[in-house]
Amino acid sequence: LNMIEKYFESEIPGEPANELRGSDLITLINDTPKKVDAAMQKLAFSEALSVIWALIGRANKYIEEQAPWKLAKDEGKKDELAAVMYNLAETLKSVAILVTPFMPETAKKMWEQLNFAVPLEKTKIEDASYNLGMKIAGTKVKKGNPLFPRLEKK
Repeated sequence: LNMIEKYFESEIPGEPANELRGSDLITLINDTPKKVDAAMQKLAFSEALSVIWALIGRANKYIEEQAPWKLAKDEGKKDELAAVMYNLAETLKSVAILVTPFMPETAKKMWEQLNFAVPLEKTKIEDASYNLGMKIAGTKVKKGNPLFPRLEKK
């Protein structure tokens, strides 16, 4: 959200062109709700959480690979930067929906910062998929306090 605020005046950019989508992240965003739903149907809660954490881990790796802070320095890479920010916003949307049963207060705070028009309690698991259900482009995010502050090593 900090980068969306800094590089796009707090507005989630439009959906990227196909060649800029980051296909493996998008595939994972689309597969994760199905896997979480299947695990929840079996009451396999730790399996569901493992699937969600895999998505979070992949998103963190995606940030490192794409290096949006470097893309922002090159005006010719504005579309690539927009694609990265959109893909990460989709990831945050998905994570917020999927962690709701496990971390309801944190999910609510995430949703408030994402500032989506649809209330979190009105979302369906399908909304956690990439660009399905609710549209997020153009939403003005409201950055707040970090939900998971870094732990300082002593």
